[in-house]
Amino acid sequence: MSLDKAKLCDSLLNWLQTFQVPSCTSKQDLTSGVAIAHVLHRIDPSWFNEAWLSRIKEESEANWRLKVSNLKKILQSMLEYYHDVLGHQVADEHLPDINLIGEFGDVTELGKLVQLVLGCAVSCEKKQEHIQQIMTLEESVQHVVMTAIQELLAKETTVPGSPETYGDFDYQSRKYYFLSEEVEAKEDLGQRCRDLEHQLAAVLEEKSSLQVETQSLREKLSLSNPQDASTTITGKKLLLLQSQMEQLQEENYRLENSRDDMRVRGEILERDVLDLTHRNDELTSLAQEAQTLKDEMDILRHSSDRVSRLEALVETYKRKLEDLGDLRRQVRLLEERNTVYMQRTCELEEELRRANSVRTQLDTYKRQVHELHTKHSSEALKAEKWQFEYKNLQDKYDALLKEKERLISERDTLRETNDELRCAQVQQKGLSQPGGLCEDSGTVGNLASEMMPTEFKETVVRLQSENKMLCVQEESYRQRLVEVQGQLEESQRSQNTLETQNRLNQQQISELRSQVEDLQKALQEQGSKAEDVNSCTSGSSMLFLCPRPREKLHEAHSDLQKKREVIDDLEPKADGNMAKKIDELQEILKKKDEDMKLMEERYKRYVEKARTVIKTLDPKQPPLTVSPDVQALKNQLTERDRKIQHLEHDYEKSRSRHEQEEKLIISAWYNMVSEQTSLYLTPLVAERTKGTEPFYVKKANMDPKRGYNRRHQNSSDSSSNSPGSPASPAPGVSKAAAANTFANDGSFMEMFKKKMEEEKRKKEMDQGCGDKSTADEGQSTQEKKTPSVTSFVGKRRGGSKLALKTGMVAKKQKVDPEMEGKGDAWTKYMAEVKKYKAHQCGDDDKTRPLVK
Repeated sequence: MSLDKAKLCDSLLNWLQTFQVPSCTSKQDLTSGVAIAHVLHRIDPSWFNEAWLSRIKEESEANWRLKVSNLKKILQSMLEYYHDVLGHQVADEHLPDINLIGEFGDVTELGKLVQLVLGCAVSCEKKQEHIQQIMTLEESVQHVVMTAIQELLAKETTVPGSPETYGDFDYQSRKYYFLSEEVEAKEDLGQRCRDLEHQLAAVLEEKSSLQVETQSLREKLSLSNPQDASTTITGKKLLLLQSQMEQLQEENYRLENSRDDMRVRGEILERDVLDLTHRNDELTSLAQEAQTLKDEMDILRHSSDRVSRLEALVETYKRKLEDLGDLRRQVRLLEERNTVYMQRTCELEEELRRANSVRTQLDTYKRQVHELHTKHSSEALKAEKWQFEYKNLQDKYDALLKEKERLISERDTLRETNDELRCAQVQQKGLSQPGGLCEDSGTVGNLASEMMPTEFKETVVRLQSENKMLCVQEESYRQRLVEVQGQLEESQRSQNTLETQNRLNQQQISELRSQVEDLQKALQEQGSKAEDVNSCTSGSSMLFLCPRPREKLHEAHSDLQKKREVIDDLEPKADGNMAKKIDELQEILKKKDEDMKLMEERYKRYVEKARTVIKTLDPKQPPLTVSPDVQALKNQLTERDRKIQHLEHDYEKSRSRHEQEEKLIISAWYNMVSEQTSLYLTPLVAERTKGTEPFYVKKANMDPKRGYNRRHQNSSDSSSNSPGSPASPAPGVSKAAAANTFANDGSFMEMFKKKMEEEKRKKEMDQGCGDKSTADEGQSTQEKKTPSVTSFVGKRRGGSKLALKTGMVAKKQKVDPEMEGKGDAWTKYMAEVKKYKAHQCGDDDKTRPLVK
C-alpha cells in the first residue's frame, strides 16, 4: 500500500504540531531541522539529550548548507537510535535525500524523514502516550498516520541474531519487552476487529430493514394521491433514510478497510512472535549458563579470601615466634632483677618491723592527743554555754531595769492623777459648803449618774468593753513576745553551739591538711626514688621501692607479663584506626595533665588557706572568718531579730493607741459629768437668786428622783411641739448612738464635742425666754470644753519629766471687780475656771489644760 508523500507530509505536520514545539507551523519550518530535533528530544530525552540538542543550529533559515548539516545530524542520530535502542534496520527506500530537503524543500523526502520520526515515537518507551495523541487527531489524519506506520513496519527488516550479540542481555530484554507490547497491541486490534464485525452485522440488518421499509413506502407512494399531505412527509422521511443509508455504506466501507489492515498487521505480528519465542529460548539457555559460571566465580572468590586470611595468620604466628625469643631473654633479665628486689624486700621488711614499734608509740601519742582535743572541745562548749547564759542574764537584768524605770514613771503619773482627783474633791467641797445645796458627796454622785442620759451610758459601757478587749489583746501580744524571746534564746544557743563546733571542725581540718601535706611529700620522695630505679633498670614498669610484702611483688610481675602478652596479641591487628585512637589517647593525656596542673593549683590554695587557719588559731591574731553555714545562721538570726523588732514596734503602737483611747474615755467622762452638773445646778442657782418659789417646790428640786421625773415629763411634753428639745434628742442622733461609731483612731473626742454643742444649741433654743445670767453661764460652760484635744491627748500623761503643778488649784483666786455684785457660788466657780485657763500650768514650754 503506497501513500502519497505530499498528503503524508501534511498529515504528519498536524501530528508534529501536537508536541507544541517552536517553529512548527509549516513545511518550510521543518526543512531547518530545529522543530524535528525538539520533537525527538520530547520522544526520548535520554537518547536525544540536551547536549545533542545544543549541536543543532537554530540560525539556519537563510543558509541551506546549515540546514543540510542539521538534517544530517538528525538522520544519523535516528539511524543509531533504530539500531541500538529499537534493534531495527531501516530500509534504503525509507532513507530520505537530505540535500533535496535542505536546498529545495522537497515534500516527498521531507515526508520520509518525518515518517522515520513517527517510527521512533511509536516504538519508544512512551509509545502509549504518543498513540493516544494520534487517536485524538481527525479520522483522515489518523488513517494516513496508521498507514504510514504499517508501511514502515511492514518493510523493515530485522537484524538476524549472531552469537556475538547474545551477550548483550540488556538489549535483548528491551527488545523482548517491545515485542510483548506488540503482542498486546495485536490482541487489542483483534478484539476491535471483532467489535467492528458485530457492528457491521448490526448495520447490515438495519440496512435490510430500512430497504424493506423504503420498498413498502414506495408502494404506498405509488398507490396514494400525490396531492395528499402525507406523501410529502413520507418523501422527507425517505430522503432522510437514503442519506442515512449512504452514510452507513461509507462507514461500512471504512470499517472493511480497517479490518483488512488489522488482518495484515496481525499476520506480521504473529511472525514476529514466532521469531521472538525462538530467540527467547536461546537467551534463557545462555542465561542459565551465565548463572552457573557466576556461582563458580563466587566460590572461587570465597576460597581466595580464605587463603589470604590464612596467609596473614601464618605471618602473625611467625612474628610471635620471633617475639617469643625476645620474651624469653626478657624473662631471664626479670628473674635476675627479681632476685635483687627480693633482697631489697627483705631489708625493707626488717625496716618495717622497726617502724611498727615506732608506729605503736605514735598511735598512743595520737590517742592521747585525740583525748585532749575532745576534752578541749567539751571545755570550749561549756565556756560558750556559760558565756551565753551570762549574756541572757545580762539581757534580763537590762529588761528589769527598763521595767523598773517604767514602773517609776507610772507611779509618778498615778501620783499626779491622784493629786488632780484630790483637787477636784476639794473644789467640790468648796462649792457645796458656801451654797448649802448638797448634804454630802455621795448624793451628788448619785444625782450625776441619774442625770446622765441613756445614750451616754451606752457609749460608756461600749467604751469599757472595747477597753477590756484591748487589754486582752495586749496580754496576747505580751505572751507572743515572751514566746518569740524564748525562740530567740534557743536560736542564740544553737548559734553558739554551731560556732564552737565550726571552730573545732576547722581545727581538725587544719590538722588533717597538714597530715595530707606530709603524706604527699613522702609519696613524691618515693616516686622520685622509683623513677631513678626505673631509669637504671631500663624500663621496668612497677615501683618496688615502697615497703610492700613479697606477695604483691609476685602479683605485679604476673600482671606485667599478662599485659605484655596482650600487647603482643594486639600489635599485628593494628590498622588505620589505631592512629586515630593513639591521637585520641594523646589528647586525653593532655587533658589529664591540665587537670593535674589545676589540682596542684588547688592544692597550693588549700595549703595557703591552711596556713591562714593556723594563723587565725593563734590568740594574738584576729578572730576566725565565719563559714558560709554560720553566716547563713547569722542571717536567719538577724531576720528573726528584725521580725521581733517589728512585732515590738506594732505592740508599742497598739499600746500607745490603747492609752490614747483610755485618755479620751476619761476626758469624755469628766466633760460629761461636768456638763451634767452644770445643767443641774443652773436652775437651782436661778431659783435661789429669785427666792419667790414656795417651799414644796424647793423640796421637789432638792429631791433628785422627783426632780428628774418632772423634768422628764416636761421634756416629753415639749417634744411634741419642738423636735429639738434636750430631753428628746433627734432621731439621727439616737441612731448614731445605737451603732458602734467610735473607732480606735482618736476621733471620739471630736464627735462627742460636736454632739454636746448640738445639745447645748437645742437647750438654748428651748430656753429662749431665760435671763441673761443663765445664757452667760452656758457660754462659760461651752468655753470650758474648748481646750484642744490634741494637747490633751498628747499630754494627759506626760511622764516623770512633766510634773503637774496643782498648788494653784487649791488656792482661792481673787474675784474680778465685775463679779463682786453677784453673790452666787456658781459664778465664782466659773470665774476661777476662767482664771485657771488664763494661767495654765507650764513646764518646759509644754502646757496642759486643767481637766474636770
